[in-house]
Amino acid sequence: AVANASHRARMVAAIEGGTLTHAMLRRFQVYVRDGSGCLSWNDGKIARFAIGVFKEHDLTPPTEEQVYQVYSRFDLEQRGHLDARECLCLMDALLRSIFVAHAQSPSAEAPSPADSRLAVAEKWVEQYAETMPPVDAASSLTYQGTISVDLDQFAASPSESCCITANGMQDRCRMLAALEDGSFAREALRIFRAHGRSEEHTSELQSLTSS
Repeated sequence: AVANASHRARMVAAIEGGTLTHAMLRRFQVYVRDGSGCLSWNDGKIARFAIGVFKEHDLTPPTEEQVYQVYSRFDLEQRGHLDARECLCLMDALLRSIFVAHAQSPSAEAPSPADSRLAVAEKWVEQYAETMPPVDAASSLTYQGTISVDLDQFAASPSESCCITANGMQDRCRMLAALEDGSFAREALRIFRAHGRSEEHTSELQSLTSS
């Protein structure tokens, strides 16, 4: 629970909003392309599915033993496999147990300042589509409650905006959709995380080579 503490705000929103369930169902469908409709424990697919979901969302995964403890609750008849709904319920239980445990644990380590700032960004991205106005509806915005940006000041001049090509119009429509549904913000956050991990890896390599 402590290892995933900094992701709590983002993951709780994803769990309660249903977006995580949709993502897990897509992953399940990849695993059952053989048409069986089920995942088996004995061939390792259930454990790989569970651990894969955690890694896909930048979480520290449970051990196979921890997955089995929850899996056994859903396979009381010891069939050795779970269907789609059972697998989704298994994952829901695993994820909720981690973040509920963190919320209730008084001895959990406090996240670092960097983790706290990232958690704030993750929460903002999750709420982006609901809280930000349509692109064409606002000429100015206030970010973080204090930072005001006059969008007209940075907009293209009238002569430029009147000469948008067909391709340019398609790009504008695509970007408007990405901005307003939050997918652009989610992708920006994903790239930010990847950049941070890359810098950490570079720093580790430098410390190893200099020692």
